[in-house]
Amino acid sequence: YELRRSYDYLDIDRSEICSYIDSEDQSFFYCTYIKDTEVGLLSFIYNENNIPEYQDFFSIADNTYPIDLDVTENRIYLSTEGGLFVANLASNLKFPNSWSSISNSQNILKAVSFEDVLFILSNSGDLSISVINDLGQELYTKDLAYDPSRFIDVIKARDTIILLFDDR
Repeated sequence: YELRRSYDYLDIDRSEICSYIDSEDQSFFYCTYIKDTEVGLLSFIYNENNIPEYQDFFSIADNTYPIDLDVTENRIYLSTEGGLFVANLASNLKFPNSWSSISNSQNILKAVSFEDVLFILSNSGDLSISVINDLGQELYTKDLAYDPSRFIDVIKARDTIILLFDDR
């Protein structure tokens, strides 16, 4: 199937990042959106014609910009310029109290989640990495000897993360 994305019919400024979820009974997407100063998530399923059908929206933060979206079996993580927000997928994502902000997640560059831990890369002058458990408690933080401006991305490969840098 060739899946198509079209959000022209929604009253948003733009959609930035999408994350595909394939469950036993259906496939769907969460996509970040920006509308004026609001950042949130849109939920879509694909119909029998491979057209995304809007399901719901979840307003999460104001006056920030989405950086990354990561979904695990139980949680959804939204990284923004203002910090990292997390919610349990079983909760009602429409309720603001379903979303919590991870402390010390400012200057975030990328978050990579495994089911029980979250790796946060941030720009603290140097590149730093923090490991946070599923209760939001910081387990480990380390400054890395890399220039954050050369950081490109993080790749998750099974139980390993790989940091990519531009070393020209």
